[in-house]
Amino acid sequence: MVEAYQDDERQRREACALESIDEPVDSFLLVPSTGARMSANDAMQHLLHFCAVLPVDEYADNRPMFSFEEDKSGCIRGTVTLPTSVAPSVRRAQGQTWWRTERAAKKEAAFQAYKALHVYGLVNNNLLPLTRKPGLRFTEEINLPSYYRVLRAVRPIRGIGTRVDIA
Repeated sequence: MVEAYQDDERQRREACALESIDEPVDSFLLVPSTGARMSANDAMQHLLHFCAVLPVDEYADNRPMFSFEEDKSGCIRGTVTLPTSVAPSVRRAQGQTWWRTERAAKKEAAFQAYKALHVYGLVNNNLLPLTRKPGLRFTEEINLPSYYRVLRAVRPIRGIGTRVDIA
């Protein structure tokens, strides 16, 4: 029993040491028309934001799900599956490179997924998700006058702000 515990502890230390390796993921996406730029290090936050603005379903989880596969040499490749409300052709994205750590594989899979969303048109050229909320969309500028003439003033609640003497 002690040997089994010590073996598990050794495996845990090896896994922690492996994950502490800083593997740089140098991919980036640049949109020339707007100058928007996203690195693989930013892709995870962008992907989580994209999933957060998706329509909410009572029984569906809108978070991206990551899975990993390992090759014979121990390298890892990540795959991300997006919620069911995303178009099936871009719902699943797989990393293109094999990595030594899950963290790097996850970054690259998130980057590939967000790049596919941009190519498909679900993300605009500012690398922001399309949304139906009118306050978050670009609209035409409407010039309204700064002053309107009103026929009469309306006081819906009378008596507020007046002094009442209590004897």
